[in-house]
Amino acid sequence: MENPWVGNQVGASPIQEWTALHVWLYLFRTKAPYNPAYEKGYDRMGCWLCPSSSLSDFFQLEESHPELAKKTQFSSPGLCRKKWDFPLSG
Repeated sequence: MENPWVGNQVGASPIQEWTALHVWLYLFRTKAPYNPAYEKGYDRMGCWLCPSSSLSDFFQLEESHPELAKKTQFSSPGLCRKKWDFPLSG
């Protein structure tokens, strides 16, 4: 595929059309290593806890690494208040 931003450059993305199932089947079939955080419930590693992360990632952080969550603004009460302006009950 020709790169639309850089002339005379061809881009190759062989797994761009793969689903998550395709990726996992490939990993298991080839016995390729993968990040063990996937086994703890995380579904993304590259851009972890960025603004694009799902809310479940922040709650998972509290479960898997409570001390780390306490040191960040990503605790669920703080997150709900800062990111989405949710009222806190109780």
